Amino acid sequence: MLDPVCRRAVDELPVSSSVAHLMTRQESSGVVGASDARAHALGELPFVTGVGPCHDAFRLRRPVLVGDLAEAAGRWPGYAESALEQGVRAVFSMPLQVGAVGLGVLDLYADKAGMLTSDDLGTAFALADEATRVLLDDAGDLTQAGAEIVDHRAEIYQAQGALAVALGVGLAEAMVILRSHAFASALPLIDLAQQVLDGTSDPESW
Repeated sequence: MLDPVCRRAVDELPVSSSVAHLMTRQESSGVVGASDARAHALGELPFVTGVGPCHDAFRLRRPVLVGDLAEAAGRWPGYAESALEQGVRAVFSMPLQVGAVGLGVLDLYADKAGMLTSDDLGTAFALADEATRVLLDDAGDLTQAGAEIVDHRAEIYQAQGALAVALGVGLAEAMVILRSHAFASALPLIDLAQQVLDGTSDPESW
């Protein structure tokens, strides 16, 4: 539902891709808007790796502006390396919120290092406000999107449990293994979870 806002961000700002996350809690997010296929793939990284600027922006309820991702790579292990491999050099995460209530984050990706100008920041804030209004106006779509995210996360947690039983490890370690294998295989986490559940991917062979 937020694809048009994400495409406007690419048109109006010095960024190459944009994605919107619907976030139900700090560690869980789902993509509800993307400027293009590449942006959608980048939007999966925060959940696959468990870290990323969008998590910080959502938790802190303020923008997280990373003008040089390479220099800040240590803050988000796994996420930063993968984003850099895909050509991202700067990330600007704008929280989508009403008062103290957070709905999600708008991520802006640039292929060149450097901070946004004050005018560009003003545009980014305006786009974040627009994205927030869209989420609030399309309450039905938001509910459906949230339900789909919950369904996906349920499959991931089911796969986590299956992995823990198969490998004889704790749930926390099972999630680390699941995320690591998804990252190494360049698979969306939900796809790997579904493969574990339907038996087409055997954790014991990883």
